[in-house]
Amino acid sequence: MVARSPRSGGPNQEAQVDVLVVGAGVAGLVCALELARRGIRCRLVDQRPEARRGTRCPTIWSRTLETFDLMGLPLESLLGNGIPLRAKTFHVGGDVGTVTLEDPARPYPYPLVVGQDVTERMLTAHLTDLGVRVERGCRVRLAAQEPDGVTALLHTNRGATGVRASWVVLATGQPTTDADLGIDVGWLSRDVPDLRWARADVRVPDLGMPGELIFRGADSHGGLVPLPDGRYRLFVTLAAGTGQPSPVEVAAAARQATGLDVHVADARSIWCLRPRGRLAERRRVGRCVVVGDAAAAFPMPVYGLNNAVHDALDLGWKLASVARGEAGDELLDTHAEERGAAARAILDRAVRVVGHASTTGLDVLRDRLRRDIFDVRGEPPGGYPPGPLVWPSTGVDPGFVGDRLPHRSLTAADGGRTTPHELIRGCDGWTLLLTRDASSPVDATTVAALGRLATRYRAPVKAFELDLDGERVPAVSGPALSGPAIGAGVSVIRPDGHVGLHAAAGACHGHGGFVDAVTEARRYLDTVLFRSPERRQDNVVTVAARVVRDSAVQ
Repeated sequence: MVARSPRSGGPNQEAQVDVLVVGAGVAGLVCALELARRGIRCRLVDQRPEARRGTRCPTIWSRTLETFDLMGLPLESLLGNGIPLRAKTFHVGGDVGTVTLEDPARPYPYPLVVGQDVTERMLTAHLTDLGVRVERGCRVRLAAQEPDGVTALLHTNRGATGVRASWVVLATGQPTTDADLGIDVGWLSRDVPDLRWARADVRVPDLGMPGELIFRGADSHGGLVPLPDGRYRLFVTLAAGTGQPSPVEVAAAARQATGLDVHVADARSIWCLRPRGRLAERRRVGRCVVVGDAAAAFPMPVYGLNNAVHDALDLGWKLASVARGEAGDELLDTHAEERGAAARAILDRAVRVVGHASTTGLDVLRDRLRRDIFDVRGEPPGGYPPGPLVWPSTGVDPGFVGDRLPHRSLTAADGGRTTPHELIRGCDGWTLLLTRDASSPVDATTVAALGRLATRYRAPVKAFELDLDGERVPAVSGPALSGPAIGAGVSVIRPDGHVGLHAAAGACHGHGGFVDAVTEARRYLDTVLFRSPERRQDNVVTVAARVVRDSAVQ
């Protein structure tokens, strides 16, 4: 465990902290939350004197909402201030097609449209409740890095203060150069169509629509997303040029692209950018780690915001495991592997979408629209490929291992109904999920073996037993949305809700098959977690499903 020295408040004195998080945007806030709720002492600093305002990126995907829920965040205010994005309607060279965005296989079936400032306020408030405040007006310079920590200087209008951190997380947004980060991460650039985009919050009289409108003409591209206050988020391509476009220029481009009477509601909301795509070659340099936009730049902001949440969640739980002495720091290498692969897949998708706005011909787009093969959902798949934390498994549908647990109704040991999602909400550790059905009974030997496994490690581990006789949530939009099925056996669920392993009960469907499955789960966890010198004390509790063992956090 990291030594915890008292924090020094005097000028030019060095304070000790487990993790220094630099940047209080979405990535920094989520990472700090994941650390704080696991008992890691962290500081969160940001160079801006005040929190940013405005809608900025207003679309939160279904998986991102699910992530917030799994973190235990109070989503009522966020959902109450937003509106669901139910559909996309495409206008392509005179052809029109509408596609639903509903995914009934997920706990939150629609994306949510809500201002980014509202999202950040929710995250900030919850972080404050955990005892961590955002320290604003603070510029950071990395002074020295050693094998056991980093020394940084924090510059404010009151002078400079030193801080010694065991780890530094750089969530500083898109850097211009490595010098902006203070470490050498290197960059891999991706060719992106050279476009000049404008985004703005606008009003469109007498426009009522259930979702997003997208327009593509011979020489124009634009779209409108409904905002909760009755305005719309406009995105539109502009003529070649430089500098910030005027409200008149933006409105004229919007009218040409959409054929609608568009009025810029607030000139301050105009945001001009050129798409670019690049990825950090190295996400970790010694004890400094980059996350979110500091590690990956996408040609569309919606990919950046949602990726930042998943990036920060992944880094947060892994860094907390290392800081708490539950795993070695090689666990952080899996962050670069898994999130690096995710960023590459997201960038590929984003480049394709941007290509629809410029390089793809109208005839091709019309054909795709008519044959319903548009890649319209926007949200990329969220599963991880096989690797150190995702073991290939048998006995389950493809896509089960590496992805989040499917949203499926199950019967708990007490006869009540639950879902895997509800079992792991707010969990700060690992979960063992023993799933059985009428053809695969479980005896006391298996239950005891599972309970012993939950007490084997320094990390908190919960174990649940569930009956598989529940009905799957119906998929109204086709079988592709129903999600993979859970098979009888033992699954290891990571702290981020992803399935790391499923060991099938075996063809014998007796206790021997389940014991073999428990043994495989132990083999998986032994490669990731440190064993506890003594078996941890068990807390037997009753929830919707029967908890076999729940190892308490020390």
